[in-house]
Amino acid sequence: MNETSEILPGWKLEITEQPNNTFLFTATGEDGYKAEITDSNWDVGYQKCLLRSFEIQQKIGRDRNKFFYDIFIQLIGPKAIKESNYHENAMGSWEITGYNSRLMLDGKDMVMWTAIREKKLFREKWIGLNHYSHLENLSYSDLKNIATEVK
Repeated sequence: MNETSEILPGWKLEITEQPNNTFLFTATGEDGYKAEITDSNWDVGYQKCLLRSFEIQQKIGRDRNKFFYDIFIQLIGPKAIKESNYHENAMGSWEITGYNSRLMLDGKDMVMWTAIREKKLFREKWIGLNHYSHLENLSYSDLKNIATEVK
């Protein structure tokens, strides 16, 4: 049995069931980099391959802004997103707006932050929650936690 799907933006995953009751997980990035994991537990193997693929992508560092934008779209999910914009001409800056929260990245300064919407009678404003720099050090788990701030 072979299954193929996208594990991360730009990464295709092929899962092959082996004869000895194990699974071979092979993730291949657009640049040809590969992450391979063999495990007898499907969920554990999938998670290990996902994390390894993410680590490789972080080390490559190419198009990190676009990769983070795409991965946050994936993690937050289309139902929770009111509006999203990626600005290639503005050094890869982007924003993803939920119904009461926002996640933004300043491509020039490589700073990401979250904000919540405060509504008062006839006006509203955005209040900053968290600020993230050194994006190259963020783990997949960090991104998942940040995504929950926008959901």
